[in-house]
Amino acid sequence: MGNTTPPRMLYNDYGDARLGASVLACQATADPLYPFANVINRDRHVIAALLSPPNPCNLDIALATNYDIYGVGFCNLFPVSGTALVQAGVDVYAASNAAFTQDLQLVQSVSQFGFIGASSASSPKTYGVLFTGAYNSKYWRFQFKGWPSFYAGRLALFGAAYDMPAAGKGARAGSSYALVTPRNRGRALGGGPIIEDIGAQRQRFTLRFRGTDEDIRNQVEQLAQQRRPWMHTDHDAQWFHVEMTETGDEQEFEQVGVGYPNVWETTVETEQLAP
Repeated sequence: MGNTTPPRMLYNDYGDARLGASVLACQATADPLYPFANVINRDRHVIAALLSPPNPCNLDIALATNYDIYGVGFCNLFPVSGTALVQAGVDVYAASNAAFTQDLQLVQSVSQFGFIGASSASSPKTYGVLFTGAYNSKYWRFQFKGWPSFYAGRLALFGAAYDMPAAGKGARAGSSYALVTPRNRGRALGGGPIIEDIGAQRQRFTLRFRGTDEDIRNQVEQLAQQRRPWMHTDHDAQWFHVEMTETGDEQEFEQVGVGYPNVWETTVETEQLAP
């Protein structure tokens, strides 16, 4: 992992049923096996199926109360059949009432080219959007435009964001990532290897930060304390939905240099939640 693009972080997800979020309405047809409410399930692998949606299709979410929201995340979002997409996108709105008739505000438009690519999405997509500032609201609308029937694993509404500076604090020399293939290994009686893949390949990130003040330490402390999934970018600015690995259970912060009590180094290790 190089230093070409400093990481962006989105965390403190309030769009979570365990924290009081709820799905108010959706204009698509519900599949009883994959209900709309699954988009606020903390597990991104519990998916919702949105069948025969109109164009556009509104999916409305209410948080437990008004929160400052700094960005959104889309996880495991893809058409049911891998259908080619033409000018598909998502508009994100905030409002002051559940009917979305008061103070309706377009917060962010996410284009097909920024999110999906030029033509199609035959595999699950994960993407994060960091707003230019905070939007304080309880009621949020995801308006899907140009989508055929599709699946959605997670629609996240993040109450905290952090853009790591490119130099000085946030210098990432020594950061790395590894490709991980979960598998069982063993040997047959004859001595030959037995290898069984038990999951999709994913990435494990080691992000090393050095700060001129306590900003970085404060961010990492919040991530470690929440013990919930969050999102960050890699060196190519690609978004990943991640959880801290076991090192986050004993997150370590080191002071750098005698006489500089507010200069810290820390390593954040995360692992991609595989699609």
